[in-house]
Amino acid sequence: MDQSSGRNSEQDYMEIVESSVSPVKTHSSYDDMEIVDNSQKDPNAQVIPMNEDQILCLRKKYIKLLINNGASLNCGYLKEFISCLNPLFEFPNEETLRHLCNNLFEKAIDDLKKIFEEIDNICLTCNFWICKGHGIIALTANWISNTYKPQEAFLTLEVIDFPFTSLSIKEKIKEILYEWNISNKVSFITTENVACMIEAIKLLGEEFNVERIPCVSHTLQFVIAKAMNINQNMQIFILRVKRLVYFFNSPKQLESLIKAQEALHYTSVYKKVKEIPTRWNSAFYSWEKLLILRKALTYLCNENNSVLELEERNALKRIMLDDDEWVLMDNLANREILPLFWWENNEKKFPYLSKVAKEYLAISVTSTNSTESSFDKLANIITFRHFPPKKFYFLKYNTNSLNIL
Repeated sequence: MDQSSGRNSEQDYMEIVESSVSPVKTHSSYDDMEIVDNSQKDPNAQVIPMNEDQILCLRKKYIKLLINNGASLNCGYLKEFISCLNPLFEFPNEETLRHLCNNLFEKAIDDLKKIFEEIDNICLTCNFWICKGHGIIALTANWISNTYKPQEAFLTLEVIDFPFTSLSIKEKIKEILYEWNISNKVSFITTENVACMIEAIKLLGEEFNVERIPCVSHTLQFVIAKAMNINQNMQIFILRVKRLVYFFNSPKQLESLIKAQEALHYTSVYKKVKEIPTRWNSAFYSWEKLLILRKALTYLCNENNSVLELEERNALKRIMLDDDEWVLMDNLANREILPLFWWENNEKKFPYLSKVAKEYLAISVTSTNSTESSFDKLANIITFRHFPPKKFYFLKYNTNSLNIL
């Protein structure tokens, strides 16, 4: 920024763009708008070149787009669109972008380390996956700023080679703590409830003053799954629901379900949701969707409609849930039993307790933050060959919190 004028490169760049854009014409429709081909512009027209700061600013915005939206470097449509917006922008090649990303990564690391020097206590969340034979460990730091604001930053994504023992995980976490100079500042680490992670933090606690916080989300998931498998009637109910969902797996039956919704004038077209054991809340979402589709399912069982053939309609009738099962599903999928939904509906009844609820229910006690869900999408945003995923992911996760781009 130019201290004498109080301006920055982005403001200067915007003035250049505004001065190089022709006055806006009004059109009665999009069809009569003139499309300008920059390659056929008047060669004598004035072109104001950009300085290095403005070029760097645009390149950073371009990287931000690539990182956060999964765009590809070779996307011709994206380049064509940006060229129409600003014909002065020259697209950097892959090597230039990789070099810039490395510089941004190193600067962000230094900035985050300086922040850690100013605080006394840091809590970590730790996630561990196995992907294509490799162990992947991700650490996120959480702390309270000097102004008592909760802060969060992604630290690293590391690979652990086989075997994935508690000792190897512990050594990797120890290495990360030393790398970030926070070995004496970490008090708690929230992890999932797998044996190797429990033992790893236990071993780490023998060297550092670190305690493990069990992930509440993982614990609840295990408790719910266990409770559903204990009761035999519940097992039968779950199997019957799965069979009903499975009936609409074929394209033909799914099409009949859509036609039934159209006949009943549904405001939106819904499809069934399969329960996937490894995907959290999938049973809840499956049942919630079935409750929405109940009228359509009942319509398909009606002999007066011609959407389903007789044999298919009879098959659906045999597996259709009875009224008691629909009531049970409605009770199980009732969002009011969830704490936040319950307090939302009962805030006026308990005005003072609701304030306490807002304070304590906001505490994060889970390791399943955005690092875990976003890791599944990591492959979609890796567009630079030989650019380490942990650097790309560090920039993506900390773009806003560290004001990198």
